[in-house]
Amino acid sequence: KDPTTATSLYNDESSHPVIEYRAHTTSASLGLSTSQKKDESISKPIFLLDVSWPRVIQFYLPSSPACQNFRQHYIQTAREFRHRSVRTSVTFYAVNCAVHGSLCEYDFEILRVPFIAAFAAGSVDMEVLERDEREVNEISLSRLSEVLHSPLNAVEDLGAG
Repeated sequence: KDPTTATSLYNDESSHPVIEYRAHTTSASLGLSTSQKKDESISKPIFLLDVSWPRVIQFYLPSSPACQNFRQHYIQTAREFRHRSVRTSVTFYAVNCAVHGSLCEYDFEILRVPFIAAFAAGSVDMEVLERDEREVNEISLSRLSEVLHSPLNAVEDLGAG
């Protein structure tokens, strides 16, 4: 039994469009040699290598009640944001810190989960959206739109309401 699938919160179809980060897919998708694959997959996750579009990343621990409670909200936020985005495709990732501990601890210095970070298109500069688990109840779509430089259609424009 693969421990990474058993302990991930975002590895099934119900979590679409959130992508569960997996280190091995980073290098394979880039066509790197075996030695480059090892170095790249350790040093740079795909959401830092491909900066063509805006990205939102949730760092989480599957054993954390706060992360478990936040799961459905993160998925709904991803769905609504992608549906309402005017001109850009935004990719939402989830990084399991139980599996990718060094990435969370050393590369991003994650001290508490859930931790939400956003990267505007063309940028590797992280904008922190949520840092303290007591404050993570929801992600403001307007704040996310502002950070990602990605305008949203009004709800009325979508025929809702």
